[in-house]
Amino acid sequence: MPESFLKTLSPAQHQWWTFKATNFDAVLLFKVGKFYELFEMDAYAGVDVCGLSFMNGEQPHAGFPEAGYHAAAEALARAGHRVVVVEQTETPADLERRNVERKRCGQKPDKVVRRERVAVLSKGTLVDAEMVAARPDAAYLVAVVELDGGEDGATLGLCLADAASGQRS
Repeated sequence: MPESFLKTLSPAQHQWWTFKATNFDAVLLFKVGKFYELFEMDAYAGVDVCGLSFMNGEQPHAGFPEAGYHAAAEALARAGHRVVVVEQTETPADLERRNVERKRCGQKPDKVVRRERVAVLSKGTLVDAEMVAARPDAAYLVAVVELDGGEDGATLGLCLADAASGQRS
């Protein structure tokens, strides 16, 4: 993201765009307090796939309470989206303590809690029991590898695996 653009954002928006820039092909479920928020193009996916409503404001924005995580994440993944889950990894109290230390070291305080990518979900990688129970049908991952190409041409190796059940062929 261009630095000139990032300078126009609030600290939380800057944090979101930093995650989005490295996961642009995914829908981000961005944890804010007890809610998962979807912004910009991700909000459209949430509205289309999960039936969420847009929130008021200038930028596209939708969200849902943390109790809806399993249903929303599963729906997005089964619809073919790669879903990246970004969780808060510190509390506001942790942020306050961290800022005391930053001040002691002569650094400016941070304005948002730390967040980290904690999961990447896709149709073939759903292993959460609640998500799999809703639709227990197999969702296979396929791996193809070219083995020794010798005189007879390429030999391919193929593996199919259902990540949830461990079935493979």
